[in-house]
Amino acid sequence: MTLTLDFDHVMIFAILLLSTLSLFLWSSIVQWRTWQYQIYVRYLQIGLLVCSAIYIAGTSFRQGEKKIHPLVISVCLYLIYMAVVSLNYYPGIMYDVIAVGFSWPLTMVAYFCYADRCDFSPVYRFTLALSFVAVSIPMAGILWGAHAVSANVGIINYVASYLPLVMLLCGKRTKYVITAAAVVLSVFSLKRGVMVALLAGFALMFLYSLYREKGLKGKIGKLLIIAGVVAILYFVANHLEVTQRLIRRFQKVSEDGGSGRDYIWNILLDAVKKSPWFYKTFGHGYHAFPRDYQPYDTYAFAHNSYLETLYDLGVIGLVWLVAMIVAIFVQVCRRIRERDRAVYPAMLAATIMIVLSMISYFFEEGYSALMIASFWGVFLGQRHREDQQPEIQSKPDRTYKYIR
Repeated sequence: MTLTLDFDHVMIFAILLLSTLSLFLWSSIVQWRTWQYQIYVRYLQIGLLVCSAIYIAGTSFRQGEKKIHPLVISVCLYLIYMAVVSLNYYPGIMYDVIAVGFSWPLTMVAYFCYADRCDFSPVYRFTLALSFVAVSIPMAGILWGAHAVSANVGIINYVASYLPLVMLLCGKRTKYVITAAAVVLSVFSLKRGVMVALLAGFALMFLYSLYREKGLKGKIGKLLIIAGVVAILYFVANHLEVTQRLIRRFQKVSEDGGSGRDYIWNILLDAVKKSPWFYKTFGHGYHAFPRDYQPYDTYAFAHNSYLETLYDLGVIGLVWLVAMIVAIFVQVCRRIRERDRAVYPAMLAATIMIVLSMISYFFEEGYSALMIASFWGVFLGQRHREDQQPEIQSKPDRTYKYIR
């Protein structure tokens, strides 16, 4: 066996490893409350940013490239805007801006640049599956200790965020096993947000499968299958204690205000109303809200990425974020008309992104958005490469060559 490596494959492999290590270490720190080690997570994030930036620069400006893709330009301008606005808040926050705020946008662009040129190797797909297992370990440890309700919501979000990329790149057996494992961990975590995201995503995937099925017989067959699955889930939900506890948590949404989210949202909206027009337009700075107000006397995000972005980065930052999401959905809708199979994981990624960004912390936290952003980078890059065929041929996967 001989090993052939090149710039593209080495860098994307490093980006995956650094992403996984940062998520695993941060989840472990949150689980065991070992906050003194969080500096090492920052080191990993800085390494991730450096690798992503080097790869983006290397692919965007290498000899023979006709032009820089608008996605790269848009993200770079947004990051510059975020940094400038945050300097207005206070210079000391720039470490968080670079280490956390830059992570998911640059990772998305790096994956876009790779998928636009290269195919993913079997070794990468295998490592991706192992990465899911590694990030799931802290969540499994929490469940083993029976402290699911008190667990940080971000940990199970990290686990679920791997699913779309696994579904897109891995084989059938791998993605079925990992999907089942993610669902089981999500149920036992008793976190309502991630369960809503997964259920909505699976429902959209089923509707899309009906749309892709051309014959009436096939549609009826799929409806019978889903009816059987629903019946089994109903039986399980009524006979397992953990599902009963999860249902009771859903029933308490109106009583607990979404675990106090309504209280935080009211504080933020009131703060936005009282802000001068300059801060409403340009924002107060990255992560300014949890630093300025600290709801419940703790460092807490707004649990709504759009409200958080409105306060932190102003109307301009919010418009950019929404415009990016709309642009992604436009590409997904194009593929729906073409009956593309990649739409299945795209629908799951979309529901995870929308649900978690509306009722949890997602874009502003960085960790939760990291693997979803990676998926969108791959999805958009592959679609762009297909649109350019046959003018631009994909670069062959030369990472591993086996000689018999």
